[in-house]
Amino acid sequence: MIKSFESLSIVDDFMFSKVMRDLELCKTMIERLLGIKVERIEPPEYQKTIKLTRESKGVRLDVYVRDNKATMYDLEMQAYTEKYLPQRSRYYQDMMDMDQIDAGDSYRNLRKNIVIFICRDDLFRRGLPIYTFVNRCREDQELELNDGTMKVFVNASYVGTDINPQLKSLLDYIAGSVPTDEYTERLDEAVNSAKTNEEWRLEYMTYETRLMDRFEDGLEQGREEGREEGREEGLEQGRVQGLEQGRMQGLEQGLKQGREQGLEQSREEIAKNLLKDRELSIEKIAVITGVDSETLERLREEVDQ
Repeated sequence: MIKSFESLSIVDDFMFSKVMRDLELCKTMIERLLGIKVERIEPPEYQKTIKLTRESKGVRLDVYVRDNKATMYDLEMQAYTEKYLPQRSRYYQDMMDMDQIDAGDSYRNLRKNIVIFICRDDLFRRGLPIYTFVNRCREDQELELNDGTMKVFVNASYVGTDINPQLKSLLDYIAGSVPTDEYTERLDEAVNSAKTNEEWRLEYMTYETRLMDRFEDGLEQGREEGREEGREEGLEQGRVQGLEQGRMQGLEQGLKQGREQGLEQSREEIAKNLLKDRELSIEKIAVITGVDSETLERLREEVDQ
């Protein structure tokens, strides 16, 4: 089920987007993850929705920020790592590009574009703390396309000590450890301070209620469908047995199976509806509905067809 406001941490995208409102915390987050120096950033956009047409698949970016050199950053916090994050990163970058220029604009107006997925575990299972991808020539790996795009996947579960101590401290904090330096202490203080913000609490409760309403509506629909299926199955089994006792037993069994199937179908229908809504990641939908990630990936493919 959905977490309470008090139990949120830096790895929950709602809390992450609130904490990143602090420009210095956001700037330092980018610097530590990318190993660069950023002079200045503009106030970020939070939970920014990009949907170019009514029919197109929209995206919702956790933290969307621009620095003083016009480089665009999208920071995505992932409490749970899903299989298709590489495809998501591709689509997010495409949408960010389309959001930057209008029809007729020159391609030279496209800004440098960096998508950062902050994962609690190792998506690629290669044991690296950071995975950075740029477009290179297959025949000459030293030749970069220089199209201004970069995809970065962070592995907060990295246990090695052969990296920058500042990065290590940040990864450990994201993985769930206590703060170990000044920056992670400030992040932790910002999280605790956010939990005292009554306006944000109300915002989160409204968000949570909206999700629960969708869940309950779908669950009730599933129960009704399950009861109807159960009645039909029970009657059919009763006819086959030809006895009143058999009819009753069949009805009971049918009702039970129908309820179970109905509940399962309702969860999948709810999951489909949430996937269509485009506002939630697969990991959140898994927590809300109880549907496993493999089934959610299958449902996403059905929704996208």
